[in-house]
Amino acid sequence: MSIAPHAPGFTVDDLETWPDALFAAAAEAAQRVEPREDALDLELDELSLWEIRDALHGTRVLVHHATRLLPYEPELIRQRGLRALDSSLVDEKLDAAHAHGHLTDEELDELRETRTLLDGTTGHRAGLVWAVSSIRPFLEHNPGVRPLLGTWGGEGIYWNHEHDQVGAKLRALGEPMIVSFTSNPEVDTTWYPDIEKSLVAASLGLADLGADIPIEHSIEPVDIVTIVPATYREV
Repeated sequence: MSIAPHAPGFTVDDLETWPDALFAAAAEAAQRVEPREDALDLELDELSLWEIRDALHGTRVLVHHATRLLPYEPELIRQRGLRALDSSLVDEKLDAAHAHGHLTDEELDELRETRTLLDGTTGHRAGLVWAVSSIRPFLEHNPGVRPLLGTWGGEGIYWNHEHDQVGAKLRALGEPMIVSFTSNPEVDTTWYPDIEKSLVAASLGLADLGADIPIEHSIEPVDIVTIVPATYREV
């Protein structure tokens, strides 16, 4: 039996997609907060926090994952979802790229030997799917998304090859893509800045709405909404 996909969810960038209760709670909080230029600097009172959290109950929010995909990979994501980073995912990506003729034997061996350690010594990456709350970084050529969209394989593969010949090969593979999926804001609560601040910032019309969201689980196929080419290009 097939599982019906979740509703698309609301979009932080587009207030017209917000549930009425959430729109009202964020607007009221925006009236009470002292204006700032950055969402991170907003200081929300307890009433605002609780009203927004109450309005988030039962909702889903559309978030975005930046990546670079080989031709066969979008369909794999539609079938299997987005896997949280672990060693088996790295192995599967490398083996598939080799099997499809995108990596030589020598390149496969080197990438296996130089893979990024997932033991915490190179930062906290294992077990996560990274997303952002806003599509704007992809549209505005934000340098923070350049490695993600510009180099195939993800940080588990390309981390040690940003300035060598293998890195150049990885930058030639695939196409930059945006995988958008719905997230439960009552489960995936880690946002930088916090989701409450991000929503008030959107209500205030602040420009930077691109909160980072490290999600501590894989994304199910039912939650995938779109996989589309990124408009981002190197400048």
